[in-house]
Amino acid sequence: MLYLGLPVDDNLNVYIRSIVLKNRNWKVQFNTLETPRDISSFEAYMSKSANPELEKQRMKTDYVAYSNQVRYTKRTNLAASNPTRQRCLDFAHERMSFIGIQNPLQFTCYQNVIYQSLFALGTFEIPGSVEPGSALSELREDMKTMHYLVQRQNPKVTLLARPIYEILQLPKHVQQDCMEFFMLLLATTDDEETVGPWRSRYITRLTCTDCPYRTTVEEQGNVFIMPCGDFVSVTAEIQKYLEFHNHSFVERDCAMCTSKRAIRVQIYTSMAPILCIQFSRFQFDGTGQKALGRPTFDKKIDFNETTVYLTSIILHLGSSLESGHYVCYCRVGTDIHSTWHYINDAKVQRIGTFEALKVELKGHLHEVYVLIYS
Repeated sequence: MLYLGLPVDDNLNVYIRSIVLKNRNWKVQFNTLETPRDISSFEAYMSKSANPELEKQRMKTDYVAYSNQVRYTKRTNLAASNPTRQRCLDFAHERMSFIGIQNPLQFTCYQNVIYQSLFALGTFEIPGSVEPGSALSELREDMKTMHYLVQRQNPKVTLLARPIYEILQLPKHVQQDCMEFFMLLLATTDDEETVGPWRSRYITRLTCTDCPYRTTVEEQGNVFIMPCGDFVSVTAEIQKYLEFHNHSFVERDCAMCTSKRAIRVQIYTSMAPILCIQFSRFQFDGTGQKALGRPTFDKKIDFNETTVYLTSIILHLGSSLESGHYVCYCRVGTDIHSTWHYINDAKVQRIGTFEALKVELKGHLHEVYVLIYS
């Protein structure tokens, strides 16, 4: 196998030394790494690595990224006097808003779509104080690598993500619910900068059916669960949340009378800056049957004081929660005019405007599982 035209030995130390001996620009290559590694200390660094083989793969990926960056720079310089070629390069540059993520074991697509959705936000923050080796710490390192690769416009390079599912104690080689994975991630920290933007706040009010006795509790939630029928409108459902939601009768012993029933009402007091909507597609009755409704949604939702824009759409392809495949459509959330992309693990394809996206989704609305607005 060759990297940068040089043979790669199984012993990565030999490979590094071969670069030093055969390439006059080896210092430049090492300086392009996000965290430049000193050759003399690399063997000690590898001895402390929890997964040396994975680290080797990332090291090799870094060199491939550098090689592609050099080629892209040369093409850009050659195109300076050729407007037609320059337009082609500009189009390629526009497409590189996202980087593909590998799925070598064919079961981590649920992790990949969450990675891409968080990356699309552009404002997702993980504090530096998180415990080293934790799920959020590993996620932060992968996000930094994704930014590194996207900035260098290397369309042939993909990310080999860290196995966060192992830290969260999720079983290997088994399809997982992408939202369960995401909720487990958020549950690992109480940091307000990380979790706060996802939290909507509401009050739950219980009123006795036979007397005026009432109790009120302030609560918060990270996800809006919505039905997924053919006539469900996300905008209309959100409006219901803002007015009165989940008006129902519940069993409850009254503290003032002998009544055992109460009226339960939820009233939202503030909406999260990052709005995560999950459609209830799966039945948890032992059958795992999937609902195939086609809800409708818009590219933005207006609240009283703010407007949030659609940045990510996650689709579940398959008939049950335990099987199938996750893909997503994303755009860079920091720019409301940014281009939509279709992402299927390592494959990234440019779609275009929201109108083009609607055409793309026309036959797949029954597979839409999660919407993220910001």
